[in-house]
Amino acid sequence: MPSRARPVRRPVRAVSARPQSLPDDADLGVVRCLRRLEQTQHIPVVLLTGFGPDRELTAAAFGPGVAGLVRKPADPWALRTKARSLHDAHRRHLALRTRSANCSPG
Repeated sequence: MPSRARPVRRPVRAVSARPQSLPDDADLGVVRCLRRLEQTQHIPVVLLTGFGPDRELTAAAFGPGVAGLVRKPADPWALRTKARSLHDAHRRHLALRTRSANCSPG
């Protein structure tokens, strides 16, 4: 577990935005840790990055399950829109899962 990652002891959020200062493996280790923990596997993670378009960073970020990249300086409305979109998609997914479980043949 990366030294920056701590056990989750507070209510789980629907969306997490993480500053991405350096495109190194340690920063993405936090995302990998979130993906291993059952209580945080479903949380979409958005990385805030000061780097311009970079295929390697994008590929490295999406590998462990990053839901999006937002470039700094981040427009607050762009970040809110991204977070809202991911949150709404997650809520629809949960509703479909619940509906599917209730409609299973029995």
